[in-house]
Amino acid sequence: MMFYHRAFLLSWLQRSLGFFLLMKRILFLYYCWIAAIGTAWAQDEIVALDSYSIQVWSTDEGLPSNNLRQVFQDHDGFIWITSFNGLMRFDGHTFDIYSSDNIAGLKSNGFSALAEDGIHNLYIGTLTSGLLKYSQGEFRLYQIENAFSKPISYLLPDSRGNLWIGTGQSGLYILPHKKDTVVKQEHPLLENATINCLSELDNGAIWIATEKNGIVVYDSTGFHQDTTLASGPVAINCIAPYGDKIYTGTANGAYYLHDNHWHLIEGTKNVYVNQITFDKQGSMWMACETGLYRLLPNGRVESLGEEDGLPSRQVSSVIVDSENNVWLTTKRGGLALLRKSNFINISPENGLSSRFINTVYGLQDGTMLFGTDNGQLNYMKQGKIGLWPLKTDLTNISIKDILQDSRGTIWLATYKGVVKLAADKETLLGTAQGMPSDNTRCLFEDATGNIWVGAKDGGLTKIAQDGSKTIYNIDNGLSKNYVFCVEQLPNGNILVGTLQGGVNIIKPDGSIEVLNIHPDNSSPVIFNIEPINDNEYWLATDVGLYKFAAGKFHKIDKEAGLPVRTIFDVHQDVNGYLWLTSNLGVVRAEVASIERLIHRDVDKIIARLYDDKDGMLERECTGATKMFVDKNDNLWIPTSGGVSVVDPNNILVNLREPPVFIKEVLVDGMPVEGSKEVIEIGPGAQRLTIKYTALSYYAPGKIHFRYRLRGFEKDWN
Repeated sequence: MMFYHRAFLLSWLQRSLGFFLLMKRILFLYYCWIAAIGTAWAQDEIVALDSYSIQVWSTDEGLPSNNLRQVFQDHDGFIWITSFNGLMRFDGHTFDIYSSDNIAGLKSNGFSALAEDGIHNLYIGTLTSGLLKYSQGEFRLYQIENAFSKPISYLLPDSRGNLWIGTGQSGLYILPHKKDTVVKQEHPLLENATINCLSELDNGAIWIATEKNGIVVYDSTGFHQDTTLASGPVAINCIAPYGDKIYTGTANGAYYLHDNHWHLIEGTKNVYVNQITFDKQGSMWMACETGLYRLLPNGRVESLGEEDGLPSRQVSSVIVDSENNVWLTTKRGGLALLRKSNFINISPENGLSSRFINTVYGLQDGTMLFGTDNGQLNYMKQGKIGLWPLKTDLTNISIKDILQDSRGTIWLATYKGVVKLAADKETLLGTAQGMPSDNTRCLFEDATGNIWVGAKDGGLTKIAQDGSKTIYNIDNGLSKNYVFCVEQLPNGNILVGTLQGGVNIIKPDGSIEVLNIHPDNSSPVIFNIEPINDNEYWLATDVGLYKFAAGKFHKIDKEAGLPVRTIFDVHQDVNGYLWLTSNLGVVRAEVASIERLIHRDVDKIIARLYDDKDGMLERECTGATKMFVDKNDNLWIPTSGGVSVVDPNNILVNLREPPVFIKEVLVDGMPVEGSKEVIEIGPGAQRLTIKYTALSYYAPGKIHFRYRLRGFEKDWN
């Protein structure tokens, strides 16, 4: 299949299209990279493994097999994967599959090794058909004499332009620079040898990892076994020079060479290491039979396994791509991609008893509490998750809100009443104890220590420190009995958000003022309120975001650039951004742009939607609930997949410009053959189809394209 680099795009279109250009001079393709708002990506930052999101592709997503051999990124940025059932090229969206169906001369569909030389020719090792070369969109097969039945195990283009070819049980071959004939290397150490890996050192020596003869070195003296390595393992799986050290992977762990002796890397003993690679920060990544391992520059080893989200514990290969993403092939679970993520996710895989979390709250001692939809209270302390024992039977009863008051008492709002946990005493406050409703939804402590309890159908209850209760409902001035949220302004006024009843303001003297949102005195559903000062606050509603300022409600909705309609909660961070939860993800909106909109200086705000493509385990935030902001400004967001945590002060942004490629050109449904520079299309053609892509794997689903016909169209499509 032909594909075209963007550098040729304008030239090709200017010099071709035949009759087409008589009417429409030039077709120009343009892409628009929708990048996140925030600080630039810190490329030198090392983040914890649990800060990576994991995406998996298997046969369900178009792979021909889940048993994969090797992953490789070429110069253009495409990801290539080998398997026993075909060769794949991936652009983040589509897998192009190559096999005996579309490559002439192949005896089977087994592919193994991948490598690229200095002039960007891609070489592919097969299991039964010899060596394959991919250049300028075309495949060429090199036949290796007397070695068709032996698989190619490894490929190494050296600095002199030669290609070294390692095989399984058939020794070593070389394709010399600018030659078309593959030459077998005759030496007793290589006879019928299985070559697991090849690596070139800075001095030009080639180190050859063999299955039975340890490391064989090729230098100016020829082939020889390095006897100084007698202390090391005999069977070497991989070799990786880095800095002033040489690293190897074996069936018994990873080693490094120092003072002519191999030293075991602590933390890898008895770990079967298949492959080693390094990232830009100097961390060593190891593809192992028991998962993915990482050796940090400080010497600490950490790992990921199936229990952490990998599709299989058997990792066959690993690479770090140009955007610092980590790609894995596995032997049973397909392809996996680890991206640095803005989100850390907590789910049942980490120990939560349910994936449906209604509320998150942090206690004074740092313990995090999670209220579930099935009535269980989970806690997390020092990274460990467990069940908080409750005497009250809340089976299948939602815990809607959690509060710890200034005296240390924990309150739970449930649809069975309010559960009060004070020291060793647990008390249920419901209608039998003087509450107007058992269906309690929200909790708030005011500046004087009163606890406010909002209900689904009973209005609002203020519980004083002495236990006395004051009830506010439609009988004494509250606009609605369905209360979603309670907040307090610095002046002491209590703000109450209701179900289509506007903002209710309860003043210190007990009087209630109702502010309806719309001119016709109607109001949306107010899920949550974020006070700014005595005279300003934000509203999260079912029809968008509102700001109350200068005595007016200002609406910010999809027409104004908000990427979602319904907002469940709103929080303003210290960096000048609003964080908004929704059923489609989490929105980060620039406050300054909202102010410009309110003052009619612009007609669109600056906002960015984060969802499962950005690392959230589940994009749908739990409806009508609050985020929790901890002492480090982290936002804990309840979702239908668990909890997602984001640090607003450290937002990763990939500012790399993704390259654009034309993958295929069709005229009247038929592929066009021709050079990369010029394609001639004669008269009579009716339809021109151009298949294109842009390569970025950080968030490929958020790359958008625009195009226009120059000379015919003014605007971009």
